[in-house]
Amino acid sequence: MDTVGDTLFSRLSLSHIDWKIYSDNHIALSETETLSFPVTPLLHFFSFVVLSLIDPPNIFKNMLNTLQAFKNDCASGTLPAYSFIEPNFFNPHNDMHPSTPDERVDGSQKTGSVVLGELLVWEIYNAIFTSPHHWDNTLLIITFDEHGGCYDHVSPPGRYGDNKVEPADIATPPHLFFDRKWDDFDFDRLGLRVPMIMVSPFIAKNTIINEPMSHTSFLQTMRHKWWWLSIPFSARDHASPGFHDSGVFSTTLQRKDISQMPVIPRPVIPPDGTEYSDNAPMSPLAKRVMSLFAELWRKAFPEQPPPPIKTQADAAVFLRHAVATAKSKRGQLVALDARINESDWVPLFQVLVDELKDRHRR
Repeated sequence: MDTVGDTLFSRLSLSHIDWKIYSDNHIALSETETLSFPVTPLLHFFSFVVLSLIDPPNIFKNMLNTLQAFKNDCASGTLPAYSFIEPNFFNPHNDMHPSTPDERVDGSQKTGSVVLGELLVWEIYNAIFTSPHHWDNTLLIITFDEHGGCYDHVSPPGRYGDNKVEPADIATPPHLFFDRKWDDFDFDRLGLRVPMIMVSPFIAKNTIINEPMSHTSFLQTMRHKWWWLSIPFSARDHASPGFHDSGVFSTTLQRKDISQMPVIPRPVIPPDGTEYSDNAPMSPLAKRVMSLFAELWRKAFPEQPPPPIKTQADAAVFLRHAVATAKSKRGQLVALDARINESDWVPLFQVLVDELKDRHRR
């Protein structure tokens, strides 16, 4: 897991700008018990370990919030300056990835994750743009990291041997000191086009921006918004255009009142016949998420290696053991069959951080 490096979260903390990660990701451990399981802290775990040394009182509060907490913050007018929302990667996953292999996706057998993703977007949109506190001061950015398998007839910007596809500079290699090339690829070109949707009353109706951008255009925009984040994260985001230069934003409200924000009907969700029993296999993405956590657990507790995790039951057994271990490390006596609460992810993460820091000191 080569995730050591500067992140937007660490920059925001160092600049004393409030932020939160909200996660809809959760794992059902029984019919009545669910454990929140945010993925972003796993992907950037070692960066967050360093961040915990700088900002220990707030780090866990910032990263361990549910989708319901996001809705509550919208309603109460307490959204932070920067919010990051991640979908659920476990059954029923709403991350818009393809549904679990070997299961039908015609609605009668399994609800497609794209439809569930539309429901997630609808919930987020409604939370923001029905809030009297945040409807006129919040920009909703909906990003995708893949193109969905659609054919793209346009060559991506970048360098192809002696040839260039302009604007090639957008594809400047990151040139980070901890870079490791994969199969000698220099990251000197972009991939296929992916969509990005922005929602704000400062954006005129039917605005479409065709100017080529990169994923790091987002970082460029954040650095422009908060000028004390101005040092580039890498050569790539330094070379990328920002959204603020695209003409997407107007200088005045295009909708003068909250009542003028579009009312979007709730997506119709077909009956779901997904297999949710203990023996149901997890999707490849869910297994990958669990493998990241298992790897961290193995580093922190090499004397307690996790078992193979292939099914929902495997994940539940392992996580029950992990939560009990974490609570006992923090002075709580907990039985292995004790009830699990959504908030139990907090001591689980705290113990991983503390144990890895202790092992590093040794």
